[in-house]
Amino acid sequence: MNLSAPTDPVKKIREESHDVAVDTDLSAVLLTFAQLPPSTETPYATVTLDWAPDAGKRTSPIEAWDEIREEVWQFHFRSAEGISAENDRLRIGAYIADELDKTARGAMIVSNSGMGEFAASSFGLSIPTTANLGPIPYLKEFTRLGEDNPTYAILILDQDQADLSVVSADVLTESLSVTGSKYPRHQSSGALNQNRYQNRANERIEAFIKTVAGEVRKTLDQTGIRRLVIGADDVNAALFQEASHDTVKEKIIGVFRIDINAANFDQILELASPIAVDYERKRESEAVDALADAIGSGNRGAAGAIDVLKALEQGQVFRLIMSGNYAEMGWADYTMPIYGIGDVPAEHPAGGDLHNLVPVPLEQEMIRQALLTGAQIEIVDPSVPVSTEGEVPRADAPIPNAPADTKLDELGGVGALLRW
Repeated sequence: MNLSAPTDPVKKIREESHDVAVDTDLSAVLLTFAQLPPSTETPYATVTLDWAPDAGKRTSPIEAWDEIREEVWQFHFRSAEGISAENDRLRIGAYIADELDKTARGAMIVSNSGMGEFAASSFGLSIPTTANLGPIPYLKEFTRLGEDNPTYAILILDQDQADLSVVSADVLTESLSVTGSKYPRHQSSGALNQNRYQNRANERIEAFIKTVAGEVRKTLDQTGIRRLVIGADDVNAALFQEASHDTVKEKIIGVFRIDINAANFDQILELASPIAVDYERKRESEAVDALADAIGSGNRGAAGAIDVLKALEQGQVFRLIMSGNYAEMGWADYTMPIYGIGDVPAEHPAGGDLHNLVPVPLEQEMIRQALLTGAQIEIVDPSVPVSTEGEVPRADAPIPNAPADTKLDELGGVGALLRW
């Protein structure tokens, strides 16, 4: 007697793209900001805004306005810099009042009225409210946000239902649903009938999981996603991994347990997100170790502001590695270009026009150049996860640093792995 399943184990496969009003490809937005030309005549105003709901109200932008106003007062009110910065303040205010999408949780706006430049992005992630004026956009905080929240996929499944969700910048952008059929019907009596039922059930489950594994592989290949989190019990997670192609297995970064019938998307995201964060912290630690090894062996590694800037200018940098706490003022002449650490010199070090020398935060310039040259960026989180167990630390105790960040600080807070 042929006991093979007479019915297709899959009842329905549904793919869906979800339209959202906010930006989800933060890498593309960052490149747009980075491509804005440096300006020595009038400053760029860069504002990041925490727009997350708070007790039913949106965060007020007053903090940002006050910071910009203080910066504007440093210029003579009739100077080109002062006029441009004040116009930027008004233009940014109009954008927030009239154009910022109400579903956003954060925004970044870059404006230079004197240059005729304006660019803005709203997204589904929170970002601290800040305001800065300078010759280039301030991109580090937004870069860190995007780097900490890369696109990844979440698969939740049991033996007759599987749902794959693609999450970009904390927003659902694509989904895949695979629904299994319910055969065979349970036979109520007889050991032979029970054995036949179980055999057919096992065949159906195996065929269903194989179909899910194939559909997941196809979706990951088409989207280029490199990280997959699985939500399932131990049995189904093991069955899926066994049925998956090696290219899928290598993308699995963690598994969490979940009752697929009792969870909504927000709960799923809450369980999957810490796995994605832990994986990112691991990548940062591995990057710092690779940097230390490269510098120690004299093999394709650079550390410190000047060496890293030189490597960036020559397009040598494969991966820029920077502490989240790293900040260092310097100067630049964008017409040459040359850079230096510390205050703007009294004489031009290369014999150029002294007027072209402008103060610039070097960490912002490094981020800008890394984006323009296609270098990978790792901004290392300096914080140590807060433990809910054990002794509570004193309020006046020094804030501990993550081991990876401490190791990076010993190299000057910033380094680069080089292409050659």
